Amino acid sequence: MPPDSPEDSPRAAGPRARLAELPDRLLALVRASPAGELEHHVKALLAQTIDKLDLVTREEFDIQREMVERLRVRLERLEAAQQESKD
Repeated sequence: MPPDSPEDSPRAAGPRARLAELPDRLLALVRASPAGELEHHVKALLAQTIDKLDLVTREEFDIQREMVERLRVRLERLEAAQQESKD
């Protein structure tokens, strides 16, 4: 019978488990360090910058787009009526 592969041994499970935990542990470490504070400040700065921009919601944008479309159609009708009255 062939020997168990090193990947199947109980010793290999420990390093794999530790490796799987590594991203979470690193993230916790970064958040607890000055880098975590920097992340907080960058997010706050980004939020302030976005607030200063003159942005509208998608709903507001769609309403304005519909109004412009209705005005465009109305203008085309008025221009056509004006052209007919000239003829």
